Amino acid sequence: MLFGKDNQLVKLSEEIERLTREVASLRAENKALTEKRTLEKELIALKKEVTNLEITRDKKQEDFDRRERELKHMIGLEKKRQRVEIEQSTQEAKLAVREENLVSERDQFEKQMKFREEQFDGQVDYLQDLMKQILKRLPTISVEQDSIGRGRENNE
Repeated sequence: MLFGKDNQLVKLSEEIERLTREVASLRAENKALTEKRTLEKELIALKKEVTNLEITRDKKQEDFDRRERELKHMIGLEKKRQRVEIEQSTQEAKLAVREENLVSERDQFEKQMKFREEQFDGQVDYLQDLMKQILKRLPTISVEQDSIGRGRENNE
């Protein structure tokens, strides 16, 4: 029986070895499954983090785009305001020049009118003086009316 016990021992030893290998294999498999679950949890966490980061990036991009639009709008308004100011300044300058021209034209007109008035007064005075001189030198004629209505001249 000794021989049979050795045989059983060898079988048991082989069985223990096989079971030990199987346990080691199962432990490795269990470790791999645990590692897999850990990695899957990490993957899910990383995907959530990526999603959150994408949302944050999109919000920042949207905020940046909004600020850029507002800035472009403000720049456009400023350019328009400057154009309007330039146009107003130009119009005001033109009006000021026109007013100055009108004032100088009015002054010139008044000077011309005064000069012409003086010339006219001088000519009138000259003509009145000339008429007096002519009238002094002309003989006086008187006309009498007769009954028919014809006049008779009397020379003196």
